[in-house]
Amino acid sequence: YKHGIAEVLEWINEVFCCLDEITTKAGDKLFKVDTLHNFYMAVSGCPVDRPDHALQCVRWTIEMAKHATRIKRPDGNATLLKVGISSGPLSSGVVGVRSPRWSIFGDTVN
Repeated sequence: YKHGIAEVLEWINEVFCCLDEITTKAGDKLFKVDTLHNFYMAVSGCPVDRPDHALQCVRWTIEMAKHATRIKRPDGNATLLKVGISSGPLSSGVVGVRSPRWSIFGDTVN
C-alpha cells in the first residue's frame, strides 16, 4: 500500500459508519446484511417483503454514493462507490453456532 494499513482501515471504517447511518435513516426500507473486506451489502424487501424494493435500493444507493464522496480517501481524493443492484428470489436464515449470523442466499445474491 502507498498508505499505511492504519490509514486505510480508518478510511474504510469511516465509509462503513457513513453507510450504517444511512441504512439506519432508511428504517425498514433498507436492511444491512453484512460487510466483508471492502464490501457493504444491504437489501430491501427482506426480511419483510416490500413491493417497492427495487425503488428503495436505488433511492438509498444514490444517498450513499452522494455522502461517500464527502469522505476523503487516504490519497486525498473523494470516495467513489462501486454499486451492484440485483432483484429476484432469495432465502434467508441464521447460520452458524459459534458465531451465528443472519444471512441471505440464492442466485440473486451470488
